[in-house]
Amino acid sequence: MYSSGGEPYEPWEKLKPGTNEYEAYKEERAEVLFRAVERAIPDIKDRLEFKIIGSPLAHEAFLRRDRGTYGM
Repeated sequence: MYSSGGEPYEPWEKLKPGTNEYEAYKEERAEVLFRAVERAIPDIKDRLEFKIIGSPLAHEAFLRRDRGTYGM
C-alpha cells in the first residue's frame, strides 16, 4: 500500500530522522493507512513480508521534494 500523504508538514519539522521520536511518529501516522486497509483485509499486518514507512522528511531528502510533498 502507498500513500503520498497530504498531511501538514509542520509536525515533521521538529523531528530528527533516526530518533526514537521520529520513528514513533512515523509508526503513528502509518496506522491511519493500516486502519483503512484493514477494513478490506483484516489480517494485513499478519500477511506483511516487507514494510518501509517513509515520511515527508525522507521524501525531501531523497527525492528532493519541497517540504516532502508530492504534487503542486
